[in-house]
Amino acid sequence: MIGDVSAIVQIVSFPLALIGIFLAYREGRNSRDLQAALAFAESFRGSWERSWRKSLDKTENLAQKGKEPTGELREELFHMLNWLDGVGCMIDSDILARPQTVLASISPQLKRAVEVAAPVLEDDEAKHRPGYWRGVRTLEKELAHLEYSQHLPPVLPSSTADPAT
Repeated sequence: MIGDVSAIVQIVSFPLALIGIFLAYREGRNSRDLQAALAFAESFRGSWERSWRKSLDKTENLAQKGKEPTGELREELFHMLNWLDGVGCMIDSDILARPQTVLASISPQLKRAVEVAAPVLEDDEAKHRPGYWRGVRTLEKELAHLEYSQHLPPVLPSSTADPAT
């Protein structure tokens, strides 16, 4: 009798333990992503408000005139690209479980930064080697995926969808 009860407890407890491990993993992942989102947003906001936004505006104005950024402006773009490269390397190495969730709040500014700095990226990759800004290129792909997924229509659960309409 006690052996039967013990076997039943083992049969029931094993799946419960697996469920507990899965839930703890998921909670840890969510916590890490939230912490990363807050850290990225705060770090980006500080630099964006201080100088990056102005640097991008100046770079866009120069591009309209057919000129390239030089000197201090180019140096500021390098600082921004290094930050973006670090974020992209974290995405590439799967440190972020869900980069779309983490980057959603700052994705328009990140996309603008990558687009405006594209000539600098291409110039550096031509000088050094392809993949020199691998993290920025990874971030660029992630932002394109994020933009695409934001424009998809909502998916209705199958129980509420009416096939007759």
